[in-house]
Amino acid sequence: MILGFAMEFYLFVRDFLAWTASVACLFPVNVPILFFAHRIREGQLANEDDRMDSDEAWKRAGLGALVLALTTAVFLFADVVFALWADLPAGMVHFVVLIAYIPAAAYVLAMFFAYDDYFHGLGLLTLYLGLPLAALFLVNWPTGLWKPVVGFFASYLVEPKAS
Repeated sequence: MILGFAMEFYLFVRDFLAWTASVACLFPVNVPILFFAHRIREGQLANEDDRMDSDEAWKRAGLGALVLALTTAVFLFADVVFALWADLPAGMVHFVVLIAYIPAAAYVLAMFFAYDDYFHGLGLLTLYLGLPLAALFLVNWPTGLWKPVVGFFASYLVEPKAS
């Protein structure tokens, strides 16, 4: 069955939201990912005195990952409320939730790591979610190893229907 471009786009957005939630909501596992994403984003500094202490970076990574997991859960709950309970079009709801989630998550990371600029938080979010998503997608493609986890999050997201 050939779906229209809009339907394919909305299905992609739903799956992307489920994949993103599957990485962001795994709180104890993703603390080291956030720590190393921060270290990668921090790079090699000209003045080593500007580098954040390792203990402080671990604490910020732990709290940042916890708050980002809670933020992700709140946005998924908002998706369920609007798409399922309020009976709004699911595809548009997924798109709006994803578009609202990305800046909110970047803001959370920028605040927890005390960055001067919002775009540093956006860069950290890209490293924190992008690298594990790419790796998991490549592992899942031939093996289907991550499919149950993504399926768990996708089960809460209403599938868009063509009208």
